[in-house]
Amino acid sequence: MGISWALFLFVVGAAGQAAPPLSAAGEAWCTERCTVLYEGERPEPDCSLEVFEHDIKDGKVILVPRPDVECQVRYNSWELLKRTVAGVRRALRAMPECLSWCRRVASLRGDEPFDPELNREIWQVLAGTDTCRIGEDEVTDLSLFPMDVGCTGMRFVPEGEFMMGCNDATADCQDDQKPLHVVYLSAFFVDRHEVTVSAYRRCVDQGACLPPVGNDVLKYYNWGAEGREGHPVNGVTWNQADAYCRWAGKQLCSEAQWEKGARGTDGRNYPWGNAPPNPIYAVMDDGLDDSDGGKRPWPVLSTTSTVCSREAGTSPYGLCDMAGNVWEWVSDWYDPVFYEASPRGDPRGPQTGELKVIRGGRFSRVGFSLTSFHRGRFMPSDQFAYLGFRCCRTVAADQSASMGGKVDESSDR
Repeated sequence: MGISWALFLFVVGAAGQAAPPLSAAGEAWCTERCTVLYEGERPEPDCSLEVFEHDIKDGKVILVPRPDVECQVRYNSWELLKRTVAGVRRALRAMPECLSWCRRVASLRGDEPFDPELNREIWQVLAGTDTCRIGEDEVTDLSLFPMDVGCTGMRFVPEGEFMMGCNDATADCQDDQKPLHVVYLSAFFVDRHEVTVSAYRRCVDQGACLPPVGNDVLKYYNWGAEGREGHPVNGVTWNQADAYCRWAGKQLCSEAQWEKGARGTDGRNYPWGNAPPNPIYAVMDDGLDDSDGGKRPWPVLSTTSTVCSREAGTSPYGLCDMAGNVWEWVSDWYDPVFYEASPRGDPRGPQTGELKVIRGGRFSRVGFSLTSFHRGRFMPSDQFAYLGFRCCRTVAADQSASMGGKVDESSDR
């Protein structure tokens, strides 16, 4: 349990946006639930944590206390609900923001949220339920929240400095990754994993995204492939990735955001640390040879995997597949010497260019391309089977503070 980051972000994105008008019944539905959230208190369980049983001691009847386990469970649930409701109240801040969120749900879904059939699902999110702990058979209507389509979740990365790039002391450090330099980033959120086929499909279904290259063109593309809804969507151009993130109320990660999310602040070479990559940590070519001594031909035995299939390889912020599976588009144009004059605060890359940066390596590679500082690049129009993406979202100063972050207003970002 705990406050859903998807809800937090959803509210942030909805703040200040004009919501479409609802019917009187829709307004009443939203008003009732937001009123319950801010003015209603869940009653304390009507039971006793301790009960007494009769016993005989020294020939006398005495009362012996024992804990009531069932009541304790009810109290634990009640206290947990109080904490999650408090978290949602902080995220929504007040009734107007709650109503804005509710209206935004209606506009995204295409019908009004007071439909009795949707009450339970929508209220679970509004009450702060962790959507990622809900069973697969319950996720259908929760997917009306594009921030968290398919229960992707986002992770919070606090503001602060980290070491970006590498230097000659680091093995496999390429010239375009030098020098090792300090970068300050404002707080942001980043998708826990790469955007999946099922998530991208919802954007296509709503007419906001164009379909990627499909499995009917080449079997290594995931779009339209049976059993790969949970794999990263691949075969997308940079513009298609950008369009999805905008539809979801986010944006493509900057190169700096991506690298901090992957390696944290301790200067590690890979998301999991400094141990050499292997298939336990990443979806990658295992580098093995066939029995006849020849290299295993890609892509016969190499493919993407379901997102978050390598728990041992998660980053310090809990991000999956930051090495391997698919290369990930980021927002920046590529410049091989950009690091030599990169701004210290919230760098966003060159203003123009011909190539876009990609990060994270792919399922058909081994070695240095999987390092968290490695920089790849492609034409924005490229649609290869090893190209995917994830999204980020910036955090305003007041929201960062409520998350425990600390914003340096004097920074040169």
